[in-house]
Amino acid sequence: MIVILEGVNGGGKTTIANKLKDKLELIPFKPFCEEKSKNKMKIDFKNEYGKINDFWKVPINNYVEDVFAADFLSSLKSNVVLDRSLPSALAYNSVTSDVLKYFNDMFDWWQERLEMGAKGKLLYCWLDVSYDVMKNRLKNRWHPNKKQYMKINRVFSKVFKRLRIPKIKITNEHKDSVAIRMIIDKLNNNG
Repeated sequence: MIVILEGVNGGGKTTIANKLKDKLELIPFKPFCEEKSKNKMKIDFKNEYGKINDFWKVPINNYVEDVFAADFLSSLKSNVVLDRSLPSALAYNSVTSDVLKYFNDMFDWWQERLEMGAKGKLLYCWLDVSYDVMKNRLKNRWHPNKKQYMKINRVFSKVFKRLRIPKIKITNEHKDSVAIRMIIDKLNNNG
């Protein structure tokens, strides 16, 4: 089983991941962190995806490593929850770069990898919180301004619309316990 949690900073991904870890015995991965984002590397996907050669300089490699790690663990019958994945890299890097010109190729590559790697259940969860909720939860931490938030959320919305895999959208109106129940019910209905 692979459960992917996505959304803006402060959306509740880590909280939900920790609760799912306990309820469903999931192995958590949190690919995006400050230290990794400082290590920007040029990535060559030519062998992985024929159309793409020499992408952009962003910490995308960390997401790719975690997608493959999730694939591997899933193949070993382990249950994995990803606290962010490739869509976060696309969304957050869209604020400062022209990464979206590669969106279609990257998205297709990522989705194919997930579909091939998931040996069991697969679920994408978009935790869509309002700007005000995000800003309030992240008072003392960096958060995007309103314009950046809108751009980031447009990417998450685009990802959500294009997904072929099972998916759910959780908004800030849902309490954590309701969100957990929604995720578990969706996993049970897609088994």
